[in-house]
Amino acid sequence: MANETEESEMNEEIVATQGELLKFTSAALKYAGKNGKKLKNYNKYARIGEKYHLRFKMIKCNQALVKTILHSYGFEQCSSRNPNCNIIWTSSHLKPQRRKAIVHIPEFFVTPKDYQKFVDHFNAQSHGLKPFIVKPVASSRGNGIFIIQSPGDIPLGSPLLVSRYIENPYLLNGHKFDLRLYVLVTSFHPLIAYIYSEGLARFASEKYCSSAKSYEQHFSHLTNYSLNKNNGKFIRNENADTEDSGHKWTLGALLRKLQSNGIDTNCNSMKIARRVASNKV
Repeated sequence: MANETEESEMNEEIVATQGELLKFTSAALKYAGKNGKKLKNYNKYARIGEKYHLRFKMIKCNQALVKTILHSYGFEQCSSRNPNCNIIWTSSHLKPQRRKAIVHIPEFFVTPKDYQKFVDHFNAQSHGLKPFIVKPVASSRGNGIFIIQSPGDIPLGSPLLVSRYIENPYLLNGHKFDLRLYVLVTSFHPLIAYIYSEGLARFASEKYCSSAKSYEQHFSHLTNYSLNKNNGKFIRNENADTEDSGHKWTLGALLRKLQSNGIDTNCNSMKIARRVASNKV
C-alpha cells in the first residue's frame, strides 16, 4: 500500500487547462483492480474516466498492460463491436475503405486479392482505356514499376499495388517531377507535426510524353532518383551554389520557379500541409 511519502514523490498529476486532461503515468498502475479503489489517492487517477464514462475496446489483440493502464484511469472495456468508445487499440492495419476515404489519393487496388474489383472498375470506365501504374508492395527505388492499359497485363504471382496513373501532370521544362518533403510528428493526440522548410524536387531525366507507346520509357514517366541517376541523360548538380540545375533541385528553387510562372505557392503549401495532416489522422 502506498504511504504518504511515496505519494508526495509522485509529481505526475491530472492537468487541467480549458478542460480536463489525462496525463498517463506508471504511478497509476498500483490503483488498478479492486484493491486499488481502497487506496487514498485512487480518485486522483480514476476520477475523469469514471466521471465521463470513458470506454476503450480492443480489436484482434489482448494487451494486458494497456488494459491495466486504462482501467487504472477509470476506463471501462466495451465490446469490440461497440461504436461508442473513446480509445481503440488494435493489432490490425487500417482497413482499405478507411484509407480510400483520403480523397486526394487516386483509387488503388492490391492484386491478386482485389483483382476482380480492379477488373470491374476498369470495365466501368466510360472514357476509354485509362493507364494504371503498378508497383510491387515490398520494393523501393523504382524497382519493378510499370504502366498498364489492360488488367490482363498484371501478373498475379505476387502482391502488387495498382493505382490510377495521373496522365496530365504539371511539367517544368517538359519534365515530370515529384517532391521529397520531411515531416516530424511529435504527437498524434493532439496532432503536432512540423514540415521542414526545405526539401527536394526530383525530375525525370527525359521529357514527358503522353503517348501510350512511351509507357515503357521509365526515364520519362518515373521520377525516382535511384532509377534516373543511371540514365546517360541524367544531369547532376555539380555546384552547391546553384539550386535549380540538373535533375534534382532544392524545394526553395522549385518554389521560386513556380512563383515566376505565376503559381500561388503559398496556397499550394497550405494544401500540402492539409494533406500531411489528413494522412496522419
